Formats: sequence, C-alpha cells, structure tokens
Amino acid sequence: MQGKKVIAAMLFIVAAVSFSGCGSRGEEQLYNNSSEEVVETKENDAVSVYGADGMAHYYEPQFYEKYFQGENKQYIHDDLSEWRDKQGDLCYPKDFPEGFYPNSDDKMAASQLPEELFKELDTEQLYLFLLEYPPLWSVIKSYDHTLEELTMLRQYVNAFDELMSREDCEEVVEKYYKKYPEKYRQRNTGTGEGTDAVQHKEKSKDLKQVQFQFTEGLRWYFMKQHGKELPDEATYYVN
Repeated sequence: MQGKKVIAAMLFIVAAVSFSGCGSRGEEQLYNNSSEEVVETKENDAVSVYGADGMAHYYEPQFYEKYFQGENKQYIHDDLSEWRDKQGDLCYPKDFPEGFYPNSDDKMAASQLPEELFKELDTEQLYLFLLEYPPLWSVIKSYDHTLEELTMLRQYVNAFDELMSREDCEEVVEKYYKKYPEKYRQRNTGTGEGTDAVQHKEKSKDLKQVQFQFTEGLRWYFMKQHGKELPDEATYYVN
C-alpha cells in the first residue's frame, strides 16, 4: 500500500507540472495537495485520484469566489445587457475570454457569469448555454480525463458549480446525453499541450464531440454521487 501512495503522490506532482506551463506557483502548490485516501481499483494495481464526490482530490469548493473580491470584481461582466444580442437572445460578451487561464485573476474574473443571470435561466437553459462556453473547448481538449476537466471547470468557474449544484441537473444531463448519436461516444482524449497551445487550433470539426464529452462527464459525476460503478475510461488510472 505504501507503494500505491507513492504512485498517487507522483500523479499529483505530474498534474501540477503539466498545468503549471500556463500557471503559477500558486496553482502548482494547489495541485500538489495530495490526499492520503487511495482507492484500489483494478487488478493491474491501478489507483484512482477521484473521491466519492466525483471530483479530483485537489478540488477546492467555490475557489472562484476570489474573482468576485477586491480588484478582480472590475473584470466581471456584470452588465446583463452584455449577455443579450440585438434580438434579445442569450449570448456571451464580445470580449469574453476564449482560453482558460487559472494563472490570471483578471481573465478568470472575466470568465465568470454574473449571479443575476442565473436567476433568469432554468437548469436546461443554463446547461445549453454552457455548452457554448467559449473556454470549454480549450479545457476539454487539454486533459485526457473528463472528470479532471469537470473538476477544473467547477473549481474555477461559478457557472459550472451553479449547474452541478442544481437538483434537476442530472435529469437535464440524461435527457441530452441520450440525444447524442453513437459516433460521438468514441473516446476523444486530450492533447496534453495545455490550454494556451490548444485554444488556437481549429474548433469547428469536433465541437460537438467536446460538448458530448462534457455531458458525459456530468453523467459520470452523478453516477459517482450515487455510488454506481463507472466505465473504465471514466477513472484516471496509473499503471
């Protein structure tokens, strides 16, 4: 078991190094906060880094609140008129960040949604709106494992925490998960290049795949919440 704990600790260090390419020492310290809990999973002596709540062990609830404090507040798009086009339809502000930058407080503050907007959206509307979240493609394509991607989004962006905290979120996710054709259910792993590199690549050809992967991740998250067994690809293994 001691060897397994060493493997788990090494995994967190690798995660910290791979992400610190576009992060700071603060993020590196956050990622290196390994847990004593080690979950034995497969016959190949693999370990899981995910807790019973479906989030990675380094997950820090409501971490995004820092972006609503002090100088960071000035970067939040809190004018609701910015979130509607000329026809009155929901949209993202024109200068909304395209990438995902946890090392930049001002960009992450600009990546939040105003709390008042949540009052206007039911859960289905919020889910559909987040499928179009500009940095979503960047995050999903930067990691090999969807539950890790989901952890990052929920930790750093208030809208994803809001969605996942709603009582009817699982119902909405199941509804739309069933609508995706089989071709989107192929594994589409990340590149390992980091969000700065990935965000500049062509998005249109696999945006639907990314949206499915996000939806599937939400489904796995709720399965984990109910104590259900997840498919092999839903768990982060280290051989």
